[in-house]
Amino acid sequence: MTFNDIKYKVVKKGIYLYAGVKEYFVYICKNDILYGTGEHEDDPKVADDQEIECYTIYYSDILDENRINASAGQYREYEKAVEAAEKSEEFLNWEDFYGQ
Repeated sequence: MTFNDIKYKVVKKGIYLYAGVKEYFVYICKNDILYGTGEHEDDPKVADDQEIECYTIYYSDILDENRINASAGQYREYEKAVEAAEKSEEFLNWEDFYGQ
């Protein structure tokens, strides 16, 4: 997936530092589906997808900043997504970002 393939609105962009030398990006995206586990053993509130406002964290590839390498979960609250992204020792700072 590339940055342009992200179908949700990017609301925040930050910079991480890999191995102390290579910068890559973290994106927080606002979307409207909180994905469930899909496991029938789980409580339906956890197992089923929910149509609610939530936030997903994506990371760019360290070799190609235009490619998305991974996601790091979804959060019901914007503040929780920001907090989660900032917890990593690799996090440097947020950049000014004016959306896609």
